[in-house]
Amino acid sequence: NRYIKIYDNPMASNKEVSYYIRNQNRGNVKFGIDLRGGHEFIVVFDTKDIDNIEKTRDDIITVIRKRIDRYGVTEPEIRPAGPNRISIITPSVDPAEIASVRKLIYESGRLEFRIVHQENDDWLTKDKQPPYNKVDKTDYEKIPLQTTDDFGNTSTSYLWVETKDAMVTGDDVKDAFPTRSEFGAWNISMQFNGSARMGELTSKNIGRRMAVVLDGVAKSAPTIQGTFSSSGQITGNFTQQEASQLSIVISGGSLATALNEDAGSENSTDPTLGASTISAGKFACVLGMGLMLLFMIIYYRFSGFIAVIALTINILLIFGTLPILKAALTLPGIAGILLTIGMAVDANVLIFERIREEIRNGKNIITAIRNGYGRAFITILDANLTTLFTAFFLFKYGSGPIKGFAVTLSVGILASMFTALFITRWIFDFLAQLKILTTENMSKFMPSKKEMGKEIQFVKYRMTSVILSSLLIITAIASLTMRGKTALNVDLTGGTKATLTYQDSKKAPDIDDVSAFIKELDYKNPRCSYKGFGEAKVLEIVLQENIKDADQILSKKLNGKFASAGFGAGSTNKVGSLVGKDFRDKAMLSIFFALIAIILYISFRFEFSYALGAVAALIHDVLACMGIFLIFPERQISLTVVAAALTIIGYSLNDTIVVFDRMRENDELLRKKKNFFDIVNLSINQTLSRTVITSVTTLIVVISLLIFGGGAINDFAFLMCAGILVGTYSSIFVASPVMVYFHQRNAGSDIDASS
Repeated sequence: NRYIKIYDNPMASNKEVSYYIRNQNRGNVKFGIDLRGGHEFIVVFDTKDIDNIEKTRDDIITVIRKRIDRYGVTEPEIRPAGPNRISIITPSVDPAEIASVRKLIYESGRLEFRIVHQENDDWLTKDKQPPYNKVDKTDYEKIPLQTTDDFGNTSTSYLWVETKDAMVTGDDVKDAFPTRSEFGAWNISMQFNGSARMGELTSKNIGRRMAVVLDGVAKSAPTIQGTFSSSGQITGNFTQQEASQLSIVISGGSLATALNEDAGSENSTDPTLGASTISAGKFACVLGMGLMLLFMIIYYRFSGFIAVIALTINILLIFGTLPILKAALTLPGIAGILLTIGMAVDANVLIFERIREEIRNGKNIITAIRNGYGRAFITILDANLTTLFTAFFLFKYGSGPIKGFAVTLSVGILASMFTALFITRWIFDFLAQLKILTTENMSKFMPSKKEMGKEIQFVKYRMTSVILSSLLIITAIASLTMRGKTALNVDLTGGTKATLTYQDSKKAPDIDDVSAFIKELDYKNPRCSYKGFGEAKVLEIVLQENIKDADQILSKKLNGKFASAGFGAGSTNKVGSLVGKDFRDKAMLSIFFALIAIILYISFRFEFSYALGAVAALIHDVLACMGIFLIFPERQISLTVVAAALTIIGYSLNDTIVVFDRMRENDELLRKKKNFFDIVNLSINQTLSRTVITSVTTLIVVISLLIFGGGAINDFAFLMCAGILVGTYSSIFVASPVMVYFHQRNAGSDIDASS
């Protein structure tokens, strides 16, 4: 316990420390609140001397979210529970982890950089001599300096530092992270946000000591050796835990005011999904994955078996990365990962179709593999880079689930690129060199041009597609307008929280049965969960509707249905949404910058008309899918639906770039032989097999989730099902015609005007 600190147990035995180390370093995947439950903290703050209570509360929520969900993958639920009360639910069940989160929540985090008086040692000596407190303290104050020796023993000395307002504070710090020195000591490195204040402070005080003060206690006081403004470091004998904890607090920012524990401030929470829903969700995920892999083997035969090996490694890479990121895996999250894997099939399909083309053109198997991978590489790179750019801006400017989506999306993309481009290539080359693989033996979905007689003239139907797309978008706008606030679920609007007691926990109904019964009472999508307050357990129901005395009304209704549980009225309170103005603003900003990045990259790699076509298809897909989704009155937009909409953006973009990449390739090869109109049609026909197969493999997973998955998974799957169908349609009938129109304006002579 000298070297490894366990929160709430400073005098832990060696056995306890050993268990703690093993537990912390296990590669276990953490499950979300919906699957395993978690721990709730309820905090309050004093409203005295605060002008804008709501803004202060929102600022506190933002800081807490940054601290406990730095990368957006922890999946906490943080919402207002009153004017000055905040409910924080984390998927933490381990006592040490709960203690760590508790410390992160209540730490004030006020960071300041203050100059130490030049005669500090002399002043401290004088201060100890009689008569006491005769030192001239004008503009200076004495603060503690805490240091830790190599054995973990903490000692306290003192420093005289300037008392005037700190010139540089935590607001000037852009990021902080733990680092190790050349001697193995843990320190905290900081990056400043580019303001000139740190440079000015250090340039004026070279040779003097600067105290790094956190919450009124100096953590270190190094001597300023020269001017610096971009980065700095807090040195000291920190443990790894302390360095990590302080880094999170510093980078998250300081709280606007001190937080206090509310009465009954902590309790455990049971999973928000019932056993039947979790079981159905797992079955849907396994079935969808199994059917997708089976399809690949049946269609691509031996090559499909190689793809299955690559996808299995892909799964291991993704799930192996989750513990490193400390990500909490929810049921919709599992569905999203499986969908990512389903989309990862696309890279394999691109490669296999290219190999098939090369063999059809008379190449031997070794040459076909080399050329197939070479030609597919640039397409895979373009498609995935555009999606990675989107993920980058979602991570940089988004917050909470938006940032978490960007992280998991990036992991999935990098894993799929690695397995598709390197793992399968190695297997193909190895088998071809041993002459085990001598030719391709794949099924064929689309007939060749020779077999068809002529190509399908897709662009010829562009006016029909304009009418159909216009109807889809008008439907979307009408749905959003007519539904209004009812389109949003309780996670996004807040509502009424009713807390009910019950007498016999053994006879308490399953949470799925409670939710189903509440829906029968005409309440939309209630959030129900069992929570523990000490030894007592309560049922908590969050309704979107504002209802007075909801606990009394619901307890009577529930007793009529589940009399053996003995529900009783507890309390009724208003609760806020899980997302605030900061979340909405950052979400819009991140999507805006992502669209700009897409336009710039596609314009650079292709031309501006291609960029306009891709963005038009992307916007079309999101609007059309949301319109279809909201036609059904029982469906509402939740954070899970937002994640599905972001997935549609990635899917739509990937699909469009693949088609555009073939157009660019054919344009370079055939521009002297064919007009641009014919090149576009040829390219769509050449990629049609890949487009349909990718859609089919992904739909296999999604339809399985839609049929067998309940609750949030069903909404996710429904929107994704619409997204795949609309995205497949738009890459052919929206992106291409829009691109052709703008290309025609710039190079009209290339287009056959009579077509």
